[in-house]
Amino acid sequence: MKAAIEDYVGHRPETCPWRAMYDPLVVAAISIATMSAKGMASGVIDEDTPAVWLDAVHHYTTSRDAVAGQDRADAHKKRMRDAKR
Repeated sequence: MKAAIEDYVGHRPETCPWRAMYDPLVVAAISIATMSAKGMASGVIDEDTPAVWLDAVHHYTTSRDAVAGQDRADAHKKRMRDAKR
């Protein structure tokens, strides 16, 4: 699993990826990203938001988007293979 994550997002996790879901910084990053995607970032982000939280949100959204892009590419390859059959 760690190798697949490295292929998708460009770095290998140091610990179990699922364990990260319990880290308060990860929880905050996912919450902020979710609220932001729903147009509610102003209720979560202000001038007192720690920079490390913003960095974590950036890392999370970049990784999430890389995985989504890889999923789309994999689905496209599968459709191309299936179309040739």
